[in-house]
Amino acid sequence: MSGVCTVRVELELVGVWVEVSADVVAGLRWTRGLAGTSPRDRVAGTGLCEFALRNDARNAGGTAGWYSPNHASVRTGFTFGIAVRVIANDGSDRPQWYGRLRSILPDAGQFGTRQTHCTAQDYMGDLAEAQVRTMPAQVTKTEVELLQAILAALPAELQPAATSYDTALDSYPYAFYDTGGGANAMDLANRVVTSTQGYLYVRNDGTLRYDNRHTVALRSSSVTFTDASLLAPDGLSVPSSLENVYNRVRLTIHQTTQVPATVLCTLSGAQAVGPGETQDIWLDYTDPDTPHSLIGGTGFTTPIVATTDYLGNAQADGLGANLTANLSIVTSPFAATVKFAVTNTGAALVYVTFLQLRGTAIYDNAPLTAESYTAQPYGDRPLDIDLPYQVDANVAQDLADYLKARYLTLANQVDAHAFDPQRTAALMTHALTREIGDVVTVSETQTGIAAVELLILGIEMTVGQKTHLTCRYRVTPRGSGFVFVLDDAVRGVLDSTVAVLGYA
Repeated sequence: MSGVCTVRVELELVGVWVEVSADVVAGLRWTRGLAGTSPRDRVAGTGLCEFALRNDARNAGGTAGWYSPNHASVRTGFTFGIAVRVIANDGSDRPQWYGRLRSILPDAGQFGTRQTHCTAQDYMGDLAEAQVRTMPAQVTKTEVELLQAILAALPAELQPAATSYDTALDSYPYAFYDTGGGANAMDLANRVVTSTQGYLYVRNDGTLRYDNRHTVALRSSSVTFTDASLLAPDGLSVPSSLENVYNRVRLTIHQTTQVPATVLCTLSGAQAVGPGETQDIWLDYTDPDTPHSLIGGTGFTTPIVATTDYLGNAQADGLGANLTANLSIVTSPFAATVKFAVTNTGAALVYVTFLQLRGTAIYDNAPLTAESYTAQPYGDRPLDIDLPYQVDANVAQDLADYLKARYLTLANQVDAHAFDPQRTAALMTHALTREIGDVVTVSETQTGIAAVELLILGIEMTVGQKTHLTCRYRVTPRGSGFVFVLDDAVRGVLDSTVAVLGYA
C-alpha cells in the first residue's frame, strides 16, 4: 500500500491557531537540525520553514492585501513574530515543524503573482540572535545546568516552547569565565555541548532538546533503507574526498587555576555622575598582569568598600574635594563582567576616579591535549577540537578514541540520503516520525554501503505538486559497536567488538 498524507500550515493569530493551508501555494519546505555533518557539528543551525500565501482576492478571506503587514486590509493578527507550525496527517496528526515568522515579502504590482513569501525560523534562530551579558558565575555545574543557565539569562520572549534534557554526564568546576562583557547565546550553548560532546537541537514540536553522548551510542536503528527505497537519482550522497576522514584526533581540555584576593577589574579614566543621577558602569574581568587578557571571577568581595574599592572627587584628575561619601554603589558581579550602579546622592557633580572589584580570579592557563592516532595509507589527517569547559583527561581520551573510530575511514560514511515516502505506508510513517538523533540503517549496492548505521543530524522536507512529499536526511556515521558504557545491558558487556573501553 502506498503512503499518503496531508500537510497543513497553521498560524497563531491573536492567540488562536488558524489553518491557512488553503492559501498556501506550491513550494512549502521546512528544515531542522544541524547544518553540517562533521565531528565538529554539535548544535543545530537555524531551522527554516518557507512558503507563499495567496495575497489576491482569491484567498480565503476574499481580500487583496490580506497577507501584507502594512496594508489597510491586513488579516487580523498577521505580522512578524507570530508562531507557525506544520502538521502532517497520515491517519494521525504528526507535528513536523514549529517556529516564528521572521520574513514577510509581499509581491508588488496588481498584475504580478500577488503572493506573499514567508520565512519562519525555529528556536535555534532565536538563540543565534540573542546576546547574554548578565550570566551569573557558574561553579560546579553540569552541562544541563549550564544550558538552563543560558536560557534563564534570556528574556521571557526568547524562551523556547518547551525543553527536554538527557541526564547530565559531566560536571564543570567553572564555566562562562571566558565570555567577557557579553556573548551570543548560541555560542555559549555550543561551548557547553562541545565540551560534553552531546547534541542540541529543536524537535518537531518546538521543544529544545539536549541528547548526551551516551544516547547516541546506545540508540537502536529505527528503519532500514535499501536501494529500492532510496530516491532516484540522488537518493544517497557519499563523500567524494577525505574531508571528514581523520586518523589523528586531538581534544583539548582546560583545567583552570583559581587565585583569590585578585583585583578583577579597574575603571580606566574618570566617570562623571550628576547630582541625583544613577549611571551603570560595566567592566570586564582582565588579568592584572596582562590587561588585554580576559579572565573569569567568583567569590566576589561585595559590597565594595569606600576608599578601598572606589573614590569620588570634585575633579576628573582626582584632585579637589573628596566626594566619595556622596556615592552609593550597587554591585552586580557576573561570570566575566560586573555592573556597578553608581548613584550620586549629593548636590554637586562627582567624578568616579577609582573603581574596582576584588574576588577569586579564574585563569584558563593549563590546557591539556589528549590524542588518538592510527597510521593510515592516506597520510596524516588531524582533527583538533577544543572542549572549553571539560576538565577530565580520561573523558577527553575516551572521546578522542571514539571520534577516531567513527571517522577513521570512508568505509561507513554517508553525507545525506533521500527517499519518497509515498512508495509505502511504512515509509510515510518513518518520514513523519523520525527525529534528529534517530539512527537509521542504509545499504546501497552501487556505492558499496552495506548495513551502515547512520545518525540523523538534519531533516529537510519538501511538499511539491498535489501534496507530494520528499524527505531528505543529513547524516553522519553512528559508530555502532565502538563504545563501552557502564551499566548498559549491551554496551556494558566486554567482547571482541568493543573498540573504546571507556566513553565515560
